Amino acid sequence: MRVAMVSTFRVNCGVGKYLEELSIPLSKICDLKIFAETVHQQLAENEPMNGSENINYTRCWKRGEPYGNLIKEIEEFSPDVLHFQFQNYMFKEDLRSTASSFISMVNGFTKKGTPVFITLHDVIAFDPLGELFSSNPRTTWYSALKGVTFIVTNKAEQEELKKWAPSSKSYVIPLGSTLFEPKDKEQSKLKLQGLYGKPILEPIKPPFWIIQPGFFGADKGMLQLIDQMPEVKISEASLIFAGSIHPLAPEGHRSYVKECLKRALSIRAQGGRVSFIPKFFNEDDLNIVLSAADVLVLNHDQSLYVGSSACAKRILCAGKPLIFSDSDPRLSEFEDGKHCLKIGRTRNFSEAVREIYNNPSLRETLIKGAREYANETSFEKIAEKHMEAYNEIAL
Repeated sequence: MRVAMVSTFRVNCGVGKYLEELSIPLSKICDLKIFAETVHQQLAENEPMNGSENINYTRCWKRGEPYGNLIKEIEEFSPDVLHFQFQNYMFKEDLRSTASSFISMVNGFTKKGTPVFITLHDVIAFDPLGELFSSNPRTTWYSALKGVTFIVTNKAEQEELKKWAPSSKSYVIPLGSTLFEPKDKEQSKLKLQGLYGKPILEPIKPPFWIIQPGFFGADKGMLQLIDQMPEVKISEASLIFAGSIHPLAPEGHRSYVKECLKRALSIRAQGGRVSFIPKFFNEDDLNIVLSAADVLVLNHDQSLYVGSSACAKRILCAGKPLIFSDSDPRLSEFEDGKHCLKIGRTRNFSEAVREIYNNPSLRETLIKGAREYANETSFEKIAEKHMEAYNEIAL
């Protein structure tokens, strides 16, 4: 089966990284070609892809520009299935009108009989900063797409989609989990300090490291974690934010991070240690970050989107106890006490840290549960689920 995949690819972006991991097992069970976005040089990684995997891809379109060349390239490939990896920032210029070029392009292919799939990496719920859209665009485009099959990542996303496109067909296919073996923790701590020198504000020398990896922003609950650090009351504990601001994030996220830096300074006198490592990590360095942690936390707030967290799936195999927010629907698939400890309504952050610190048995239970769930949702199994959906619709 010939599958054309349209997406951003091999860039410092969650969707691009997701497709990079999915493309390897998927290319082994179908004839896959990726039609990738042309991006600014500073956002793209060196090409070709690292490793021996030979992924067929071409860069042939830019966001916000006409899709004529993309349509031509896809038609020349003559796919059995056309699949878009969709994220609102990627196609946001097109969402305000049903006459947009994106909708016209998709409907043009379905009219010709090409089965079209769209993976929704984010179904908009609300915008906490009020910056992304002046009015909700869902009613103007979800229902305007004709004959499309949606792929969503969980049941909550599927229910949200039904509000705006009640007659559409959709499959629930979870995000894939990255399988890897963590490195030695103490050696990773030494390497992390050696690689990045002095992190902002506070040397990361205490031996009990609580790390929140991933992009910085207003929907990551950073201020809440900072404010609760003095209540952790573990002298060896240090909270570390390891990541960066997304290069395409709205200005409000940058202002929020500046406030986080100020707040981190203000709690030092109360015994709260907070550090920042502001960098987008490549795969090798990210594994060092995850391996160096004693605890990993994702305190994502009630999200702008209903969907799933790729960051959560990336860290399941880190061999660390996990702390996840219970207020973000993207983290709803993880079970409290089995895959992670939930914070928010369930317990606060400082209580969760102390539970993990004082209970070795709980630590082992959480580590085991997270790895088992990662194995159940590996990218190899997710690629097989894609093929099942393709075959059901296209054959």
